[in-house]
Amino acid sequence: MDDHGFKKSWGRVIAKAWQDKDFAKLVHDDPIAAFKAIGANLPDEIKLRVTDSAPGEVVLVLPPPPDDDFEEKLNASLDGDGDFYPMVCNCVREICYCW
Repeated sequence: MDDHGFKKSWGRVIAKAWQDKDFAKLVHDDPIAAFKAIGANLPDEIKLRVTDSAPGEVVLVLPPPPDDDFEEKLNASLDGDGDFYPMVCNCVREICYCW
């Protein structure tokens, strides 16, 4: 599943969870099963963890440490020559902005 497919599926999961409390519980208890329930297939190696956010709350995710060549990749990206971009997302209510 590509990034667009994941975002579309995640949007469907969110919408269903808002409408169905039992499904929302499934999303928390077993997010992979929730994706499968809407017909989305995730790679076997993916792991998901779900947390709720409150209005005005920003959830920050600390990614794992980068590879040894992190500085080289980051500098190349900052110069416009690379393809490595750390992502930051800010969610307010149901809308998330990532950059």
